[in-house]
Amino acid sequence: MGILHQGMNFIAGLLVLELWDEEEAFLVFAHMLRGRHLDALFEGQGEGLLAFVRLFERIFNQHLPR
Repeated sequence: MGILHQGMNFIAGLLVLELWDEEEAFLVFAHMLRGRHLDALFEGQGEGLLAFVRLFERIFNQHLPR
């Protein structure tokens, strides 16, 4: 994996708060990153996250009324 961004801490922290079990939260977080390829969102200088945001905006604009 590339450089870890601060946003990962936020997601991991929310999992710990919701699951109340650090080991389970770690396993869920690891699965999210590797199993669902979310690690691409946090690699490099944020290119993956930027691409995801652009895709979301395009879908958002297509399916919501103006």
